[in-house]
Amino acid sequence: MRTVPRSMPASSLRPLDFRSAALYCVGMVLVWLTGWSIAEDLQLPGEYPRSLSLVLLMLASAATVYRKRRPAVVLVVTGLCSTAAMLLTGEFGAVFLQFETVYTGVLYGSRRLARGTTFVCLGITGALGAAALIRIQASPLWFAALLQATVVLLLPLLWAWEVRHHRDARTQAEIAAEAQHQLAIREHELAEARTALRVQEHSRRIAQDLHDGVAGHLSAVALQTAALRTDGMRDASPETRERVLDSIRTASVAALAEMRSLIDVLRQDFPQDPGPGVRVDSLEARLRASFPQARVRIDAGARELLDAASTPSAQAALRVVQEATTNVLKHAAEGPVELALGIAGCDTGEELTLRCTSAMAPAGAEAGGGFHDAGLGLRSMRLRTAQAGGRFAAGPDDTGSRWVVTASWPEPRSHDAGAGAGAHRAGTSSAGKDIAP
Repeated sequence: MRTVPRSMPASSLRPLDFRSAALYCVGMVLVWLTGWSIAEDLQLPGEYPRSLSLVLLMLASAATVYRKRRPAVVLVVTGLCSTAAMLLTGEFGAVFLQFETVYTGVLYGSRRLARGTTFVCLGITGALGAAALIRIQASPLWFAALLQATVVLLLPLLWAWEVRHHRDARTQAEIAAEAQHQLAIREHELAEARTALRVQEHSRRIAQDLHDGVAGHLSAVALQTAALRTDGMRDASPETRERVLDSIRTASVAALAEMRSLIDVLRQDFPQDPGPGVRVDSLEARLRASFPQARVRIDAGARELLDAASTPSAQAALRVVQEATTNVLKHAAEGPVELALGIAGCDTGEELTLRCTSAMAPAGAEAGGGFHDAGLGLRSMRLRTAQAGGRFAAGPDDTGSRWVVTASWPEPRSHDAGAGAGAHRAGTSSAGKDIAP
């Protein structure tokens, strides 16, 4: 149940309000017809015609139609008319209307109106009580007046306040229950949103791993098989052709292992990152199969870290090295290729570093058999590096003839906890360089 507003338009009156007022009118007519008067008991004049009291009682009864919508109207009209009917003619029916006046003002009125009604009733009762104590021996009339005030003013006052307190308590309980219900709904929606985000993140990681791993291996297979069909490879030595075939087999087996790893992840109940499934040696062999003169420098410590891939930073670094190697195979023009991996000192300790350079294809030309991924590989490398707390940059060098990819990560064995802190730095320090050669 909700608290009734202080003022509502008359058009909002309900049929129940009209029936209640009609019952009061009928009841007052019946009491008036009995001729029951308390004028003699209270020593009232009673010299006015009884028809006047009937008019006053009808006005007071009709005003009760606003008892729930505009209780102030009941206080004024019903209260004054019933009091006038009692004082002028001593009509007994006026007692019921006075009772209704006090009850309505406290129960249906605003808190301010209810308090005002309470103060007025207590004031009148207190004044009559004081007068009764002073004049009780002079005339028993004052005691009768005090008894009348107690019945008409205090009883409806106490009753209305009790009902109002119970009603307000129930309203507050309903509001609290509704708030709890809404909170439960919000918590459920939040849980669903978190689950959706987890699924979305899991799907993004799977797509990223497909691009970085499987797509890279298959791109190498496609490029190297296409190279075997060229005239230059037909005239190559058997050792060279055998090396290329070994690289193709290594890439295809690695792609199959990547796919199996991803399938195993998809079968799990909870998302988890698939294992890298690739080693630095296989990346080096793939690079040398297409660029025999490539210069590869890998420190022993860096090789150990990447082959183990036991931490998120090491896994991210291995994926970036894998993608950088794939980009060289797909996009690099004829020319020297360099790949360097090492561990270098920095202000915060040690960090794993990557530097990969290759010749750029002429403007408007596409190297590597026309493969093009609209910079997806660069975005993937940048994102993985940022998530591991590292720094990434890619773009042409000062001469504009070579493409340079550099990346660095905090030494994975001791800095994985700070991966998230470097994400923003990595995303901003290399902005504007996502241009694939």
